[in-house]
Amino acid sequence: MNILGINVIGSHAWNMNNENSDLDLFIVDVENTSNILKGIGNARKSKSYTIGKIDIVIHEVEKVVNQLIDGNINYIVGILSPLNIYTNKYFDELKEITKNNLAKNCYYSINGWIRGNYDRYLSQNPNDEKRKKLIMRTLNFGINILNGSGVVFNKVDDISLDDIKRSFSELEEAYKNSKLPDKPNEDIFREWLYKLRKDLL
Repeated sequence: MNILGINVIGSHAWNMNNENSDLDLFIVDVENTSNILKGIGNARKSKSYTIGKIDIVIHEVEKVVNQLIDGNINYIVGILSPLNIYTNKYFDELKEITKNNLAKNCYYSINGWIRGNYDRYLSQNPNDEKRKKLIMRTLNFGINILNGSGVVFNKVDDISLDDIKRSFSELEEAYKNSKLPDKPNEDIFREWLYKLRKDLL
């Protein structure tokens, strides 16, 4: 496995972890280019493992690029997490490209994830404090991206359902008024991926 980078995600990235928190790792690897050309490589794959209290997800870089272009919030968080364990020049380049190409289409992933979690968990158990904080931190993350404040991993303290509902409205307004492009510049991501594949041939 050729690892490009390892970031910490989950509660640790927001400085909201406690002694019982699992450690969540987001790993980007790259399939050998010659294997891909021979038809034996497995690009665009993902794998997940749990080792004790460590949850690991490993994504092949082409899948990561595709998801970043689509505005998938989980991959944006994974790449831009402030907690890095391992990096190299390619991973640093991808992080910089992602940071400089945030776009409005991330709204759909953020909104869908939040509403899905709200309906599945908080509608059944409105006192689920952990879930409320998780939803609120993601709402704040999306609002900051859409209103032009950039990538901010804000810690969330005690909140109410009314706080969440107000933030839903703020997310909608941030999307409507956002000056970001509708989509990221796909060519920049594709050119970076092509160069990576070529360099590793």
